[in-house]
Parts: sequence; C-alpha cells; structure tokens
Amino acid sequence: MSGVTVAGGIFQGTGTVNGNVAINGGVHSPDNSTGLSTVSGYALGTSGALQVEVNGTTAGSQYDQVRILGISSTVTLAGSLDLVAAPALAAGSNFTIIDNTGLSAVSGTFAGLSQGAEFFEDGQWWRISYTGGSGGNDVVLTRMTPARGRAGWRQTSARTRTIPLSQARSWTWNSMAS
Repeated sequence: MSGVTVAGGIFQGTGTVNGNVAINGGVHSPDNSTGLSTVSGYALGTSGALQVEVNGTTAGSQYDQVRILGISSTVTLAGSLDLVAAPALAAGSNFTIIDNTGLSAVSGTFAGLSQGAEFFEDGQWWRISYTGGSGGNDVVLTRMTPARGRAGWRQTSARTRTIPLSQARSWTWNSMAS
C-alpha cells in the first residue's frame, strides 16, 4: 500500500505502508488486538489519536508498535495517545511504541505529554520518552511506580490515589452508598 492520509474514522491493521502515514483526524490503531504497523514516515495531527494496546513486553504480539523504516524518515506528533493497558503490568517494563529506525529525532509530543512526563492511565503510572531506544529517537513508555510524596499526587488509602486533573486521561466513577 502506498501513503495513507486519514481525516476521520479508524485506520487499523498490521502490515506495511510503503509511504508516509498522516493521521489528521480519527484514530490509528496498529491492530484490533496487538500488532505492528510498518510505515515510511509518520505524522499525527492535533485532531488525531494513536491507540496503543499493552498486554505484555513483546512488540507486535503483546503490545502495539508503529515501526518507521528509512534512514531519512520522520516522526511528527501533535495528537493524543490513547493507552489501553492490561492490569498489573510489571513496574520497570519498557514499551517502544514508536520504533524510529531513521536518523531524525521525533518532532513534537503527544498532546499533554512532554518529554519525561509521568501520567496515570488504566490504573497504572507511566513515563514517556521521545528520546528512547538505541538510536535515541524512539517513543518509549515505561511502566512505573511513583515515589511516595511525589508532587501532584497523594496516597489517600490503600486503594485510592488522587491525581491532578491535568494528568487524568481516563475516568472510572464508583458510587458508594454511605
């Protein structure tokens, strides 16, 4: 398949696109479960989202990955990251969600997630790097356990954490009778 531009809807599936992929609107999901999309260049516009499923530590079969091939290929990010993670993934695990084999650094970031940002999603804490991997230009998520007393959160009980609204990316509301 040659280059793809998505203005809305879902671009989903594994395989290779022999050209650039531009997600200007809608969602890019490397597969219905977990998978690997290989492209020549990648651009995620402000109205686009990359949906990544993480169920384990093996790229393509246990978590989604976008692989960018070509020494002069580029990665440009401005849209959102939609992380769908299995519960209780091991702290310290790394997930290269964008494997950039080119020489260029990643341009931009996911919306609201600057270099080194720590965020809480799907009941777990994560850190993001846009300078990860062997070439220093991959996008890597690290499953982490935040240190007690970290600014921006507090442990309110054994089961509840309060986080700043700026880091809340998904919500679950539990109503309890008193």
